[in-house]
Amino acid sequence: MIVGLMRMKAGTGAEPHSHPNEQSLYILEGTFEAVVDGKSIEAKPGTVVYIPADIIHAGKASADGDVVFFTVKDSSHSLHGIKVS
Repeated sequence: MIVGLMRMKAGTGAEPHSHPNEQSLYILEGTFEAVVDGKSIEAKPGTVVYIPADIIHAGKASADGDVVFFTVKDSSHSLHGIKVS
């Protein structure tokens, strides 16, 4: 497992992608705006965002501030995802 404490700058994030490993995020500060399998999620502090393996997802910090979160990811596959074309 990979566990990391991350900071995503306001208005930045990840474009739609997928990966063969599941991932979870625990939001500590700010608002994380995500789309997981076509479903929009607005995650505030205390929220867990679960991303199943092979599911297309994207996410970004809201424009009003950075997001700080823990991420936990299965490391049996690579760290990086596959960009959706």
